[in-house]
Amino acid sequence: MKTLFILTLLILNSNANIKVIATNSCNFKSLNSHQIKHLFLLNIKEVNTQKIVVFNRKSTQLIDSFSLDLLDKKPRQLKTYWTRMIFTGVKQAPANISNLNLKNRTMCYVSYEYTKRAIPKTWKRIVIND
Repeated sequence: MKTLFILTLLILNSNANIKVIATNSCNFKSLNSHQIKHLFLLNIKEVNTQKIVVFNRKSTQLIDSFSLDLLDKKPRQLKTYWTRMIFTGVKQAPANISNLNLKNRTMCYVSYEYTKRAIPKTWKRIVIND
């Protein structure tokens, strides 16, 4: 019972802790939650006819928070999903990156970060529309 209560508090409070970010070369300023979910599950690879490369972060805690908050999947469900996709040869999971300093500045990259952390000037915050 105590675990359920703590988990509920985490879910209710955690959405404000994660922000979706994109490089300045991306031609959109907002995405809806449906687009975010499909982008990070690699069901879609472009928005507004712009090709997008999605990255996960290296931090397991950050990935788990993102999974719960924005993908509506428990971390175990997400791991099972990617294991199934990789095993069947359908698709590969997004690459993990530790820092946001990317060399190709003309591509549109999308990732996520904790709200309180600063992001480089080459990145911008994406507004999430429901």
